[in-house]
Amino acid sequence: MTAISRLTKSQEDYLLTIYFLSSQEHGVRVTDIASSFGVTKASASIAVTKLKKEGFVVKDCNRLVSLTSDGEREAIRIFDNFTVINLFLRSKLKVDSNTALIDAGALVHVVSEETVNALRSFQTF
Repeated sequence: MTAISRLTKSQEDYLLTIYFLSSQEHGVRVTDIASSFGVTKASASIAVTKLKKEGFVVKDCNRLVSLTSDGEREAIRIFDNFTVINLFLRSKLKVDSNTALIDAGALVHVVSEETVNALRSFQTF
């Protein structure tokens, strides 16, 4: 049996946000992360500090936040799982696109890798 991620939903969301924001730049400001979530800079800073302690992000001398290789790998895994769940809901269960996006966004945080791999096996590419 495959374990569920040791990260919280919030931490996974922060990793994904940093991943997408940093695809445009080399590192992102905590202010930009906070704006993405609609939270204070202090709240985003606390979340980033926790991810840093876990080894998922680093801060450079300019205080820009970047994903480590572990952080990037985890963000890609989460996004890949989201994509698999979303496609399954839309193509196999015929769920409306907007509903599938919302549901996949919730399910990705609670579904095991084993279940995602089972869903993946239903997809034909």
